[in-house]
Amino acid sequence: MLPFPEAAGVKVMQGKESICIDLRTDEGKAIAFELASTADVILQGYRAGVMERLGLDDAAVRSVNPDVIFVNAPGYGVDGPYGRRPAYAPSIGAAVGIPLTNLGAAAPSGKDLTIDEIRSGAKRMSAAGTMTNAQADGFAALGVATAILFGLVARDRGCGGQELFTSMVNTGAHAMSAHAVDWPGSHGEPSVDADLRGFGALYRVYDARDGFVFLAAPKQQEWERLVGVLAPYVDLAGDARFGDQSTRRDNDEALTGLLAECFARRPADEWERDLLAADVGGVAVNTVSIEHLLLDTPFGRESGYVTDVVHPTFDEIPRVAPLIRFSRSGTQALPGVLAGQQTDALLAELGRDADTVEDLHRREIVK
Repeated sequence: MLPFPEAAGVKVMQGKESICIDLRTDEGKAIAFELASTADVILQGYRAGVMERLGLDDAAVRSVNPDVIFVNAPGYGVDGPYGRRPAYAPSIGAAVGIPLTNLGAAAPSGKDLTIDEIRSGAKRMSAAGTMTNAQADGFAALGVATAILFGLVARDRGCGGQELFTSMVNTGAHAMSAHAVDWPGSHGEPSVDADLRGFGALYRVYDARDGFVFLAAPKQQEWERLVGVLAPYVDLAGDARFGDQSTRRDNDEALTGLLAECFARRPADEWERDLLAADVGGVAVNTVSIEHLLLDTPFGRESGYVTDVVHPTFDEIPRVAPLIRFSRSGTQALPGVLAGQQTDALLAELGRDADTVEDLHRREIVK
C-alpha cells in the first residue's frame, strides 16, 4: 500500500511469524498441509473458490487435522452472485452504507447538484468510508476474531473442529443494522447534522473561546447538572422550552443556539474542568491525531497504551500495547516482522535440512 512495504505492514505484522510459500506448486502445498496439520485455527480471506482450486479448502485440511477451526472470511461471501468478486474496504463500506451514515445531512443529494457539489460530496464520501474508527476492515476484523473464539469454545465443549463462515459485507451489515432496519413506529437512528457537529444540542461539538468542547448530556439527570454548571451564563431552568426531554427535542435548534453562545465565552479546558467536576460528559476536543497523542507525547506511555519494540528494519519504534490486560498472566508486545522472516526457521521445525531449504528458495517455492 506504500512505496516502502515494511512501513505499510508494521502494524498488521506485529507479533506474528511469517512464512512465504508458493501455493500453486505441489511442494508448496505439501508445506502448507504440514503447517495445517498442527494448527488450532486456519483463517482464509481469498474470494470464493480460491482455496478449493488450490486444494486447501476446509475438507482437504480436515483430512489431516479433523479438529481444526477453519474460518472462511472472504469479502462478499462463499457463494451467491457476488462471492467471486474482489473486495476492498471502501467498496464494502459503500455497499453497507458506512460513508452515508457517517456523513448524515452533510452528504449532498439530488438531481440538480453542480459539479463542485458532486466533487465535494465524493471527497467526503471517500473519507467517510475509510475513516479509522468506523470502516469495513475494522468491522470485518471484529467479526473474524469473534468467529475464531466461538469456534474454539465450541470445540472445547465437545463439538469438534468445524468450518465457520463470515464476510466483510455480512459483518458490515450487522454493524449497520440499527441504521438499516426500520419498523412501524420507530424513529430511526439519529443522523449527524450538516456541519458534522453531532446528533442534537446535547450531543454535539461546540466552539469554545479557545478550541472546541464536546458535550454529551442526553439524560434527564445530566441535563439538571448541566443547567447548574451553565447557570452563571444562561438561565435554562426558567425556560419553558426546555422543561423536559420532549420539549427540548422540539426546540433543539433554539437550545443549540443558546449553548453555542454560552460555550463561546470560555476556553475549552475551563469548560472541561467544570463539566467533569459536575459529572457531566464534556471534554475539550483533541485536534491532533490520536497517533500523535499516543506516540509523540508522554500521554501514551504514562497511560500504558504504548510500549517500545525493536523492529528488523526501523530499529527501536513505539507500538500500541496489548489492548487487553490479564490480572494473572502477562501479554506480549512483539514487533512487526518482514514477509518471510521466519520461513527458514519454520521449515527447520518441519524437518527440512539446510540444503533442502536452500533448494526451495532457489526454485522460488518459498521466500
